[in-house]
Amino acid sequence: MNTKQELIRISKLLEQKGFTNAFQGNISIIDRNLGKLFITPSGTRKLTLTEEEVAVLDMDGKQLEGTVKKSSEYKMHLAALQYRPDCTAVIHCHSVYLTAFSMLGETVDPKCHEEFLLTRGIPCLPWGKGGTSDIYKGLEEQIKYHDIVLLGNHGALCVGSDLEKAFKVLEAVDNTLRAWVLAMQIGNGKVVDIPIWDELIKQKEKAIHNL
Repeated sequence: MNTKQELIRISKLLEQKGFTNAFQGNISIIDRNLGKLFITPSGTRKLTLTEEEVAVLDMDGKQLEGTVKKSSEYKMHLAALQYRPDCTAVIHCHSVYLTAFSMLGETVDPKCHEEFLLTRGIPCLPWGKGGTSDIYKGLEEQIKYHDIVLLGNHGALCVGSDLEKAFKVLEAVDNTLRAWVLAMQIGNGKVVDIPIWDELIKQKEKAIHNL
């Protein structure tokens, strides 16, 4: 499977789960050896995306391939991948739950389920106008320590060592957020935190450091 095919495969999964649509969300893969960024184009349904439509850019953002115009948020993808040289993939999505929390403008940091260890908290960046550098202002400080960040009033951004891993983390966190919201509703705002949460965080960070 080549890079374009992998981008299309995950793009379809994201739209099938309701994480993206024609107007919301974009996905990218970087090939640092080739000096190219493969990214979903602007205003295109991910379910019907073709290899010919995938936008291929150089590291300055110039479009080299693709029959459809590149996403207007390509600079955010390039920035995230610059800040995280250990990663090759970025997913920007508008899943209902992550987007809802992005509208609150606060860090999401539940301590009630081990899936949240994948993120070690989900910080929220301030609101910024879509398609401009303002949308990812403050990203450098947060993405170094968190694989998922919320974009103020604009969904979430997730990075991964590859696109499959980024998707798995995004899917797991979104599903667990749904359960957390439901538990908060059932429990009138109360959930039981894991008592050794800080210890689990330290174990997680140690494991990452030893990789």
